[in-house]
Amino acid sequence: MLFRSGRTIVEEEVPQAASGGLIADVGKLEKGDMGLLMDTNNDLKRAVTLDVARRFGGVSLRAIQDAAKNDKLLTEGTRLNRRVLVESLLKYFPPEK
Repeated sequence: MLFRSGRTIVEEEVPQAASGGLIADVGKLEKGDMGLLMDTNNDLKRAVTLDVARRFGGVSLRAIQDAAKNDKLLTEGTRLNRRVLVESLLKYFPPEK
């Protein structure tokens, strides 16, 4: 990447992963992790935040918002209190066996 610093142009390297690609998003590591959807008694939660849904699905927050807007994911609440119902999340992102 090039950055302009005063009158000189400074070239800076973008961090790379060992595989040569850009550093992976941490959320991809939690994709399909059923532990995100469990409560302290190891029962499935009824609903989770959009961020937890994003981490479980391994997708961006915007993808979760779009799926909810298109009624592919059922939600409850509004704005900052919006939650995704776990039942619809499991149908949209079935766990790998």
